Amino acid sequence: LTHTLERSSNVMEENIAAPLFLRKGEVVAIALSVGHVGRLSQTARNDFNVIQYGYDVGYSRRIIPTLSFGGTLNVRYARTTDSRLWGLSSSIGAFYFPSPEVSYGFAFTGIGSGIKYIFDGSKTLLNSQNLSPGLKGGSTWRYPSSEFKERYFILNLEAEKIFDR
Repeated sequence: LTHTLERSSNVMEENIAAPLFLRKGEVVAIALSVGHVGRLSQTARNDFNVIQYGYDVGYSRRIIPTLSFGGTLNVRYARTTDSRLWGLSSSIGAFYFPSPEVSYGFAFTGIGSGIKYIFDGSKTLLNSQNLSPGLKGGSTWRYPSSEFKERYFILNLEAEKIFDR
């Protein structure tokens, strides 16, 4: 459960997520989110008002003890005083955990459409937009690796390539 407030733009977001363990090696996760803009005050510069609801379902399956594959389906619904719009997207990925010291993750993202917000100075409009496909990869190194010892050092690295940029 999280709440985020971006002070510079007054964007707020609340999220809640929970895993549902199906069988050994299989997990389904569900998440709900609400994002809203311009709700803090009714000043003239705060006319940009949007509320967006997110519904996410993820599935992961362990193939072998050190390798898992999974995917997510993301549904977005946004509304303003003048319009309403749905967006649907997904991603697929893999997680490789060859040893207690190191793990790797890769995901192909940006499959589907998202919602673009356009503020014309007096009202907020919504437009469907194809997402930019991308590839994310990351790794984590842990020292010491034993779960019975306090970890002194954890290094996380991530890289992202968005194909049309």
